[in-house]
Amino acid sequence: MPAIWVTIGLAVAAHGLLGRAGPYAAWAILALLVALEFGWEIGVVGDAAFRVSPFAHVHYSALADPGAGTLAALTLIAAALTAAGLIGLRRRDLVL
Repeated sequence: MPAIWVTIGLAVAAHGLLGRAGPYAAWAILALLVALEFGWEIGVVGDAAFRVSPFAHVHYSALADPGAGTLAALTLIAAALTAAGLIGLRRRDLVL
C-alpha cells in the first residue's frame, strides 16, 4: 500500500502545484510507473532504472527487502507529497 500512496501523493502534488497541467502530469507519472513495472518484470528495464519507482521498494526480490523502515519512509513521502499538493491547491485561484 505505501507504494500506491506515493503514487497518489505524486498525483495530488501534480494537480495542486501544476494547475491545469496537473492532471496530465499525474497520468504521465502513472503511465511511467506502470511502464517501469512491466518493463522490469519482462527484463527490458534494468534494476537501476526500476529503482526510481516506489514499487521497486516493496518487491520481495534482490532489489529490496520491504522492512518496516522502508514502508514507513514511503508512507512519510506519500504524506509529504499529499500535503504539498493540498497546500498548492489551497493557494490556487479556483473558479467554481
